[in-house]
Amino acid sequence: MTRASGSTRPRRRRVGHRLLGAAAVAAVSLAAATAGIGHASAEAETLKIGAIFSLSGTVAPFSEGGVHAVELAVQQINAAGGFTVGDTTYELELVMLDDRSDPAVATASATQLLEDEGVNIILGPVTSVTAPAVAEYAVPRGAIMFSGSTALVPMLLDGGAPTLFNTSGDQATIAAYMAAALERGYPDATRVAAIYDDGGIGTFMGPNFATAAEELGLELVAEEVYPADETDFASILTTVKDAEPEVVFVCCTSTANANIAKQAIELGAAPAFMSWGGSLRPATSTAIGEPIEQPWVVVSMPGIMEALEDGTLVAPRDGQLAYLDDVVNVLGEEISVDEGGALYFYDYVFLLVQALQDAGSVDDTEAIAAAINAIEFDGPTMGPISYNEFNIAQITADYCKVEAGVPTCETLDKPES
Repeated sequence: MTRASGSTRPRRRRVGHRLLGAAAVAAVSLAAATAGIGHASAEAETLKIGAIFSLSGTVAPFSEGGVHAVELAVQQINAAGGFTVGDTTYELELVMLDDRSDPAVATASATQLLEDEGVNIILGPVTSVTAPAVAEYAVPRGAIMFSGSTALVPMLLDGGAPTLFNTSGDQATIAAYMAAALERGYPDATRVAAIYDDGGIGTFMGPNFATAAEELGLELVAEEVYPADETDFASILTTVKDAEPEVVFVCCTSTANANIAKQAIELGAAPAFMSWGGSLRPATSTAIGEPIEQPWVVVSMPGIMEALEDGTLVAPRDGQLAYLDDVVNVLGEEISVDEGGALYFYDYVFLLVQALQDAGSVDDTEAIAAAINAIEFDGPTMGPISYNEFNIAQITADYCKVEAGVPTCETLDKPES
């Protein structure tokens, strides 16, 4: 697999004939139970799939986990012998392009994959910066697309994107998980505040926290929105402090969360913190250079998965810990700060294989989309995955509470609909 920018034709090679580590074997074995992986006997044909990630540019750090996920999944599937659809055995060839964190380059990348590479399946992008540009080009042309971008949810709810599949859940479910995490982590709280940026993630997640607080009957005493490039939070934190919240929700990047926490602690503005996704490191190290005294709850759908600065692996599920081990020992990569982004893609490559088999085709995207929509899949890192009528993933969420630098994590039960 060769990574390339959207304006350069990538060199191509097949991914995956490195030996699997023990953790990788376990992950593939679990997926194989439902996806028919590793049953190949004849010489395999090649099925090319595409991936578009921000390998460079402003949102590149958010893509590292997704890149690891698709590379590892493809490598494991091929190393296990590929898979069969009908009477044909396939191995995957991954063509990955760099959208440079630029929507125009993202469109060019989608064009290249569909028109030049003959791809009809695209994984990514990760963020709302470039995912809409890819979807606007690829989906009307019938390509299958998987993305966790929250900006794509309105397109799905409109019902006009039958081959587009969300991997991050919908707004109502996110709010319900926020409420469950808030109640679990801070059962005695009555007054909360929210601080989030004016970008796509912030304007999506901030109101979800407000909804969660309302569902629990909590008073939202302050709600502050800051420019995404802001680094000085003294003014808004002074306002928050005057409102006397018991818990402060912060969003949206790990860097911003650490900066907000540092300044909030200096001002005495936050007795406790909460965030959606991102790293646990602001609570364990990066805010003040050591664990903070204030408790911090992190909740995320599809999950939490990372390595802390001291090398401690944090994940509530055995399959996630196996994945982290394979990133190091199979891919030979370092675990990224935002490795949790892998959960938007890793299990979905195995799910895709099952859908191809259920559809009996690697070319008929209408049949493949119908198979994905009908699927009930038990993923190696996330457990049960299914889709609703809007092609929005129905998945669980992970919860961690960090106290004195020590995280305690679990998987939350699905909220009642």
